[in-house]
Amino acid sequence: DATLAAAHARAALDASTRAARDLAVSARVGHARLLLAKALRASGDAAAAREEAARAAGSLERGAGRDHPLAVTARALAAPSNR
Repeated sequence: DATLAAAHARAALDASTRAARDLAVSARVGHARLLLAKALRASGDAAAAREEAARAAGSLERGAGRDHPLAVTARALAAPSNR
């Protein structure tokens, strides 16, 4: 269920945000944002999914590295062609 997945992803994002020292470089925050992006996509909100995926990509690239598989996945989901 996409709605439940989004709720769980938002809870993970809230928890990781509270624990992070710097949101901009936290791979955990980026991962939670990616999970939320996937849930939003599954619920049919492609625009919100792309926006959240772009945020995820930034955090993941700075926190885990540009070539990390999660960063690559986030960039792909954020791509304008991913509608």
